Amino acid sequence: MKKSVQLLTGLVLLNLFIRALIAYFLEFGNDEVYYVKYVEYPDWSHFDHPIMVQLMGQFTSLNNLLYHEFFYRLGAVLIGSFNTLLVYFIARELYHEKAAFWAAILYNTGIYTALIVGVFFMPDAPLLLFWLIALYYGIRFVNEDKNIYLIAFSIAVLFAVMSKYQAVFLWFGMMLYILVYRRKLLFSPVLYIAIFVSILGLLPTLYWNIDHQFANFKFHTERVGSTKLFAYFPRELFGQLIYNNPILVVVSFVFLFKLIKARKIEQTQAFILFTSLPLIVVSILLSIGTESLPHWSGPSYVGLLILSSVLYANSTHLAIWGKIAIVSIYVLFVFAYVEIQNGFLMNNIVQKQEWQIKGKNDFTQDTYGWLQLGAKIQPILAKYPETQLIVSHNWFPASHLDFYVAKPNSLEVMVVGPAKALHEYYYIQQKTNVRGSHNSAFFIESSNHRSAIEQLSAYLPLQSQELIDSVMITRRNDTIRVEKIYRVSW
Repeated sequence: MKKSVQLLTGLVLLNLFIRALIAYFLEFGNDEVYYVKYVEYPDWSHFDHPIMVQLMGQFTSLNNLLYHEFFYRLGAVLIGSFNTLLVYFIARELYHEKAAFWAAILYNTGIYTALIVGVFFMPDAPLLLFWLIALYYGIRFVNEDKNIYLIAFSIAVLFAVMSKYQAVFLWFGMMLYILVYRRKLLFSPVLYIAIFVSILGLLPTLYWNIDHQFANFKFHTERVGSTKLFAYFPRELFGQLIYNNPILVVVSFVFLFKLIKARKIEQTQAFILFTSLPLIVVSILLSIGTESLPHWSGPSYVGLLILSSVLYANSTHLAIWGKIAIVSIYVLFVFAYVEIQNGFLMNNIVQKQEWQIKGKNDFTQDTYGWLQLGAKIQPILAKYPETQLIVSHNWFPASHLDFYVAKPNSLEVMVVGPAKALHEYYYIQQKTNVRGSHNSAFFIESSNHRSAIEQLSAYLPLQSQELIDSVMITRRNDTIRVEKIYRVSW
């Protein structure tokens, strides 16, 4: 076996092992636990995203048979390893084996690629998988000018669009490439067949939206211009830098400026730029008047990483920075996990807070304390066997309560409020009619969320409400969150 193959195999297996450990031991975050509802109530599409994250979760959890964080995340863990190989093959197609190996190593050094895509149960995992497959076949098409590769590109985009909508930027990039380098293709039926194939990926989402008053499309369009100008602009810029590893981002743009200065860009390099830069620019522009999220542009930075990988291969100085990037992500993994589980920093902040808001703004609690709550609350709920429902005011923390409290205790969950607060629960509850079969419920008020029980009265005609107990969520013997348990009836 060649040394490069041995090294690549070792890299893939090492990262697979590390990410599998995180996937097993770390509790769900807000978005992840919410997507479990997609798997429990499958449909052609959903309020927030298309169908692919549902299909991934159904496959790896054996349709909810394996009800544990690890099995819902297993798809992302496996995809993270496969993506490492894809990045290697794409970079090798662009340059040579040494650059390809650097690209494969550095792919695993970003928060977006290593965690959001490589561990978490998120639609970004299948999105980036099919995005990279599309890039691979797109480059093969550029190099060899064979129609079969254009069709393969279009099929990959089809599945990417079924993951997240920003996959349409792949076709935007391909069309830019065609307009600049292959204008004759505009008169070929193959191009339009390929476009049609990709459009098929929108059909499940379109069908769902027609059946649900275009709720998904409205949700995303209403986000545009929904905030004060520049309110999220700094967060977007800083977030893109941090999520994609500052070292890699800086080197990527240094390489981009070198290409522009040299005025000698290969067609394959141009294709990568055409499929990468537009999404980054649009994401930044959207943040001027919209609450955008830094990981939206993540796939584009992977493209830029692949493009700049040749620098690390050809420069001893940059290779040192590449090694620093590698070490930094493992240090970050260890530090983040230790902090989440022990709170060496955040506990000191939380202890200074009033009991009413204890834990507020402690983002580490998104993935901590839910198993503890489920265990501590069980004997309290058992005292009221006639109440078989938990009511909440928002899709989070409702999804956490659903997974960690309701399911282990054979309870149902109902979310009340406007549709934008319910998200997928709005449609789930139309199917289950959960409210019609209950007249009492538990309401769990967390000190780190705005979940005052008074909010319920606007949506439920409450006849009584009683504070029956409280649960203290602790970390390293410090109380970091207070969960008040109410019993309400209507």
